[in-house]
Amino acid sequence: MIISLILGLLVGAGAVVFALQNTFAVTVTFLAWEITAPLAVLIILSLIVGILISILMTIPGDIQNAFTIYKLKKDNRKLNEQATTATKTESEATPNSTDIPSKNTN
Repeated sequence: MIISLILGLLVGAGAVVFALQNTFAVTVTFLAWEITAPLAVLIILSLIVGILISILMTIPGDIQNAFTIYKLKKDNRKLNEQATTATKTESEATPNSTDIPSKNTN
């Protein structure tokens, strides 16, 4: 917990230093849009957009994994039920030692 707090403070301090050192305005033109903003703001905005795109790209795989896990759990429950049934059937079919008549060799 304390390590993550210290790490968060270091990253935050680095972001503040980065923003203070990159205050000059730049203009970004994309198709018909033109944005003028401080360099630090544009870089941080680009970073956030990249993170969001990465998260969106992982969603289909996560959904597929969730379906696979659901199917495997369902199969596992079914196999456990079959194993329990087989064990009960086997224990009913196998006589106890008291049920076996003893042979007298007299």
